[in-house]
Amino acid sequence: MKISLNRPVAVLTGWTQLLRVMKLTAVMLFAAFLQVSANGYSQKVTLHLENVSLEKVFKEIKRQSDFYFLYNNNELKKAGKVTVHVKEVSIEEALYESLSSTGFTYRIVDKTIVLNPMASNRVLKNLF
Repeated sequence: MKISLNRPVAVLTGWTQLLRVMKLTAVMLFAAFLQVSANGYSQKVTLHLENVSLEKVFKEIKRQSDFYFLYNNNELKKAGKVTVHVKEVSIEEALYESLSSTGFTYRIVDKTIVLNPMASNRVLKNLF
């Protein structure tokens, strides 16, 4: 009876192939979970507000989402009234529509939206 030494190599190749398939499956599952997480993070808001203060807009966005706002009340009062009509849009789109005519910019840090006056406004105030 002759024993073949090639048999263990064939078994090893089977294990190697199985490990490759398992690694590929793990990578694909990880990518799928990241995609689901990214889609779950974006929230949609609907705003139908006419001639209201930015503070009212921010309260409505806060009510419909998990975001908080950080801003200077004195600067915000100078912005005046805005009209916003958006339906089922992202927070970024709603903020763009709300702030486009006000001279404010925003930055999102975790679940906090930080509002700042545009740099050009601050430079002009410092010059005069």
